[in-house]
Amino acid sequence: LFDEAMQQPFLLVPQPKSFDEEYSYLGGWKAVTRVECISLFVSFRNRNETEAFDSAFKIIGFGQKAENSGGTILHYLVGAAIKSIGLGCLQQMIPQTTLPETNLVEMIDRLNDFKANPEGLTNALKVEYQMERKFLDDLAAGKYPTTNSESDQMAFPFGIRLLFSPTRTKMKFAQ
Repeated sequence: LFDEAMQQPFLLVPQPKSFDEEYSYLGGWKAVTRVECISLFVSFRNRNETEAFDSAFKIIGFGQKAENSGGTILHYLVGAAIKSIGLGCLQQMIPQTTLPETNLVEMIDRLNDFKANPEGLTNALKVEYQMERKFLDDLAAGKYPTTNSESDQMAFPFGIRLLFSPTRTKMKFAQ
């Protein structure tokens, strides 16, 4: 499954509809990353170092795709965590590798493809803003989230709508 995901040009995530939406597949992304990490260390211990390093780069690439998935900030952060796992694998293997120096220099060049991802972060923040905007519109229309919290039940009936300006709040979020 991991190899199939890596052959795709991008990860497609469902468009978020609300704040309380569950993203159970994100746990699967991390789980498959951990399995790939275990597999690469098995390869490394069996002296298949090139294969192990390639797997680490696949993990880093998977994290990059997760960052660029077009999801919420949570998707971006899970992608960053996955990239971190791949980089951690590289850090553990490099001191023990027997690969020639030229291979390591090539790997340094490969890492340039996975630098910080401001475009992915920007897109994730835009998705977050759209979700917040919808929530604020719903809040202003009186569609309060249903919770069992006593503080929520007390706050909404006693005039929070008088202190709340959805337009100004959305402008602040946009800034």
